[in-house]
Amino acid sequence: MLYADKKHLETETARDVLRVREKEMRYYARNLSMLATQSALLAGFAFTILSQYTFKFPYQGVLSCARRADLMMSLDERCDPLRGGNPELPGMSGWTWDTWLHQFGQLLNLTCTTYAMALQLWTLTRCVLTNILGLSLALRGPEGSVDRAVRHMAEQNQLVMNRFGTGVIIFFVSIMLFSLMEYEIYASIPVCACVTAVFRMMMKNIRSLVNEFWRS
Repeated sequence: MLYADKKHLETETARDVLRVREKEMRYYARNLSMLATQSALLAGFAFTILSQYTFKFPYQGVLSCARRADLMMSLDERCDPLRGGNPELPGMSGWTWDTWLHQFGQLLNLTCTTYAMALQLWTLTRCVLTNILGLSLALRGPEGSVDRAVRHMAEQNQLVMNRFGTGVIIFFVSIMLFSLMEYEIYASIPVCACVTAVFRMMMKNIRSLVNEFWRS
């Protein structure tokens, strides 16, 4: 009788623990699904920026006309005198400091936007695979698989949260670089000021929320 009661108590305890683990798994699965949705949205924004962005090359060109003729065996409109071009364009050797700064800013803008998009796509892929593989392990794995699945899903949840936040920060930097490269200085400075103010408010609010919920 006592042995039967002991086994019954162990079974009930294991069932209660399994119910708690199931609630944890659903919590992490919902978080990962939500992060995947938002990551896809931000990746779409970044791709739209990249697909519509036109890189502005300086009039001097990147390569001199003589170098282009040696490498490509042809001349473009800026170098062909028959089409009103100037065959003496110096290329990068004729760039001034502001030309170098503008080209570097454009390249940095494209790099940041591409990196932000790649991070969000990585986050999206990680969230989808973690949900699929974690739930599959919990349902079809051997004994103890539920604990393993919940533990790994919790680890991946923290990882993708960090990567998602990094991608958002880089996206803010990309917005400021875009305004600096595309608008005149009297327009780009107010835009950058607004973006910086919103970013600071966002970071302050995030820290406040984390502290409040952590204490509670």
